[in-house]
Amino acid sequence: LSTYRSDNLLEPISVEPLTLLYVSAAKYEGDWHSTLHAHRCTELFLVTESQGRFCIENDVFTVQRDNLIIINTNVMHTEIATEPYPMEYIVLGIEGGEFLLNNSSDNRYCIINCAKENKELRDCIQRIWIEVKERRYFYTVLSNALLRVLEVNLLRCKNITVSQSPTNKINVQCAVIKRYIDEHFKENITLDKLAQVAFLNKHYLIHIFVQEYAVSPINYMMHRRIEE
Repeated sequence: LSTYRSDNLLEPISVEPLTLLYVSAAKYEGDWHSTLHAHRCTELFLVTESQGRFCIENDVFTVQRDNLIIINTNVMHTEIATEPYPMEYIVLGIEGGEFLLNNSSDNRYCIINCAKENKELRDCIQRIWIEVKERRYFYTVLSNALLRVLEVNLLRCKNITVSQSPTNKINVQCAVIKRYIDEHFKENITLDKLAQVAFLNKHYLIHIFVQEYAVSPINYMMHRRIEE
């Protein structure tokens, strides 16, 4: 027998446990036309069969089996079928965390390949779906325990950062505007451009942004420039 001793066996996790809001499975065929939408929670899509495409705001990319697509809160997105192969996936809606790729400046989403080195993530998501689908005794206890295991495995990914998502429910358009400013504040951004991005009247845009963040969009942009 070999004995291993570690002083870090009870190492605390720096973020609060995630909350599982919903789990579902879908088969995306040609007769299902999804439109751009956003959620006030983080969504995890695990592609289980075939391939398809995802649209994240203005970006479209191909996904395939064993890809895990994590879309952070208030990000406009939709799925697109690729004929003739219907894409199948499991989706989890979770609250309490957002996930970022360390080597990417895009904080809207990230993609993880779960085919080999990250297969524990795939296995956890599939187990959660089975528990919720079959609804055996104590399935809620076990599904939440599996979500905690999923969170730990995400923390173990070397190129993934897990951060707390805000507990207050931020207006989706405000989040879109703020995210755009965070990514483009070095550019010449005008109120007209922000209104175009959010599909809002610029005067109403100022009103809801000040309500949400207690600062105007332009002053927030100036603050980001000063920080930089």
